[in-house]
Amino acid sequence: MRKELASAVRAEFAVAIKRRLPQFNPIKVASRFAWPGSRVFRWTHDASLHFFVELLFDPKGADAFAVEVGWSRLGRYPEVRARPGFPSGGGEATRPEHWSRLSSLYAPIGGFWGEARLALPEGEFEDVLTGARHRGGARPMKELLAEFPVALLVHK
Repeated sequence: MRKELASAVRAEFAVAIKRRLPQFNPIKVASRFAWPGSRVFRWTHDASLHFFVELLFDPKGADAFAVEVGWSRLGRYPEVRARPGFPSGGGEATRPEHWSRLSSLYAPIGGFWGEARLALPEGEFEDVLTGARHRGGARPMKELLAEFPVALLVHK
C-alpha cells in the first residue's frame, strides 16, 4: 500500500476505534504471529480474557487492507498459526485463542449473515460492547451483530 494511503487508513481507523470502541487501546505487539505492519488494539476484559482488533495491510503492497478480530483466554496476543474465518461448527468458541477476518463472515446468500446461527450454551449472555442481553440457544447472527460486526458475549 502506498505510504500516504496507509498512513491515512491507520489514522482514520484509530479515530474510529476510539470513538466506537473506546475500551480498546492501541498496543505494540512483538510476536512472530503478528502481521507485519499491522495496528493492534486490545481490550482486557479481565486478567484471563483479552479481545483484539487488528488492521492488516496487503503484504504484497496492493492498496488493500483487512480487519480481524480475535480473543485470548491466555492473557496474550493470540498465537494462532492460521487465522480462520467464522466459526462453522461452534468449536472455535471453546478454543483458548482465535482470530476471524471480518470479510470471512460474509454470507453470499441472504446478506451479510444469511441464516447463520450461533449455538450459545444455556443461560444469559451480555454483549459487553453494546450492553445487549441474549439468552442461550441457537441465536441468529444478524441479531447478535445488529450494532457492530463483532460481539463480545460474556456468560452472566
